[in-house]
Amino acid sequence: MKTKQTASDKRTVLVLGSNGFIGREFVKELLSNKREDDQFYFLNRTLPAQKIDGVHYFTGDFTHFDWTSLPCSPDIVVHFARNSSKRGRKLGRLLASVKGYFGNKRLLNYLSKQNKQCRVFYLSGSLMYGNHTEVVTEKTPLQPISFAKEYIHAEQPFLTNTKKNTAVTFVRVPWVLGNGSWFDAFYLKKIKIEQVVPIYGDGSNQMAFILNQDIAKCMVHLLDIPFHPIVNLAYDYYITQAEFSQLIANKLQLPLKTIPLQTFERAIKEAFTSSIKLGSELDDCAFILEHLSAKEKIDHFLGQIDISVV
Repeated sequence: MKTKQTASDKRTVLVLGSNGFIGREFVKELLSNKREDDQFYFLNRTLPAQKIDGVHYFTGDFTHFDWTSLPCSPDIVVHFARNSSKRGRKLGRLLASVKGYFGNKRLLNYLSKQNKQCRVFYLSGSLMYGNHTEVVTEKTPLQPISFAKEYIHAEQPFLTNTKKNTAVTFVRVPWVLGNGSWFDAFYLKKIKIEQVVPIYGDGSNQMAFILNQDIAKCMVHLLDIPFHPIVNLAYDYYITQAEFSQLIANKLQLPLKTIPLQTFERAIKEAFTSSIKLGSELDDCAFILEHLSAKEKIDHFLGQIDISVV
């Protein structure tokens, strides 16, 4: 028999970017843990191909969406939405980030005017910490590198937030394995077209990675635990990029191929030559993250995706 819900159990959850490759997994996990009185608002640039009963859908860009059009103000905002750059490399990313800055500032201003407390969970990346030979934790100062040098501007409204009724949690993740992620662009295309597994540069950089399904499980769990300003999500092991590629090659029985970095732009070079051993001083999500080896995680991921030859 279900227990009676209290007022604090009733949640209005606003998800920005629920159609993205991480957002989609989060939505699945969120709905599977739905409470009786939950309300869900999903904002995307376009409507999904298939709507889910009981969910309120809104279309638009979060940077200029009319927040007052929501039926009621949210108790929780989960922010996956990003303004990505399609041209101009550094300049394009900077312009997109400035647009994100003003969009996030508008969102915070709206939330601050509501007569209720609101928690914001903002997904970010480990590139914000910069290159480190030691394990980085939630206490490590930010030293953005690569793409993060531009994209950190969009985070500034949350980094400097002083609104009394909004509590912002940065959820920082390492390399994400999932359909639509960096893996598609830098690995899967090479695997499908050339039937090789690439190693970028000398492959000596230390890396952490995480499956997008595990991010989703952790973030749904975080909605119900006490506030933390920063939560790093990563497994408790690290491998070099070369070891990562070797595990994939072994699984797919394909040869390795070294890809020189000279022709790539600065941001890509930094991403593939920097070591970021993402760790955490928190154990809230340990029961989700502390299991399986790197090989088992990669095998699980590869079993989910289409790796047929183009």
